[in-house]
Amino acid sequence: MRPTSGGLSRKQSTQTQTPMPKARHFFQRRLARFLAAGGLATLLHWLMMGLLVQAGLDPPRLATATGATAGLVFNYVAQHQYAFASNLPHRVAMPRYLAAAVWAGP
Repeated sequence: MRPTSGGLSRKQSTQTQTPMPKARHFFQRRLARFLAAGGLATLLHWLMMGLLVQAGLDPPRLATATGATAGLVFNYVAQHQYAFASNLPHRVAMPRYLAAAVWAGP
């Protein structure tokens, strides 16, 4: 075999070019799922809030709180099941999630 640039043979140079490492692919996929779940939860929050306000729910704060609660519950389930595929029981995972949501706050 004739050496290519850098003194490596063609076979050696192709062997050093590995596909995306599995860990990197795993985290990119997890990040995409995390963002998708959060985006859908936000969309649910806004849609529910908007529909309730349009329906005349008074005061509008109640519509906002209802939409936010629906988004929070959806986001918890989506993150637990879809984004992170967690095996933690809900009695452990839910308090952690709520603590993080309260800590991040508005």
